[in-house]
Amino acid sequence: CSSDLVTLLAPARSELDLSSRAEAEQWFAGRQIDAIINAAAYTAVDRAEDNAEAAFLTNAQGPALLADIAQQRTIPLLHVSTDYVFDGALDQIGRAHV
Repeated sequence: CSSDLVTLLAPARSELDLSSRAEAEQWFAGRQIDAIINAAAYTAVDRAEDNAEAAFLTNAQGPALLADIAQQRTIPLLHVSTDYVFDGALDQIGRAHV
């Protein structure tokens, strides 16, 4: 998507693999990026327990990598979270919190 003011890059996972720091840094190295907006998330909550590694990579390590890259480039990072937000007051998540 492009206009006179903004060019939006929305790479697919196959283009920008956030599980590899080297590959992600290489992707960013070839581009003039003014800001990062991350909307990627592992949102299959029911499957997250069975796929904890994939969920952690997508929801924790990927955003941390983007934060590092944003900090290195001194650019803003906007991370858009999922619709599941917990205040941490309970040890368990109940239906009232979903």
